[in-house]
Amino acid sequence: MACQLERQLGDEIETDFSPNGEIPDGETTEALRLPFRIVNQLPDLKKLFLEHRGPLKIVSTVAVLGASIAAARRLTKGENPNDFLSEITTGEIVKAGRKEFNRWRDIFKARIKRLQRPKNKLS
Repeated sequence: MACQLERQLGDEIETDFSPNGEIPDGETTEALRLPFRIVNQLPDLKKLFLEHRGPLKIVSTVAVLGASIAAARRLTKGENPNDFLSEITTGEIVKAGRKEFNRWRDIFKARIKRLQRPKNKLS
């Protein structure tokens, strides 16, 4: 699996893929860059998730993760990335991240509850 490096220089986030492991094909590379393209076009999202690391200002990976989730949902519906790039909003990205967090929280709660149930012993 390719290691993805992100670095913010000015207003753009550059992505580079390490030669460690398999090199992704063109479609995979485009899919990996899509969340970064979304974050780059939404300055209010950048401001919301901006972090300071010494002299650098970087966008938190939470913004990229939320953009990934929102993009995956739209791609699953069959939408074209070029079409929804202009339509996607910061609110949609934040909401998508919250929905995914709540979904996993509910899954883990159900599993914990199932594990804590006393087992019926047949004597």
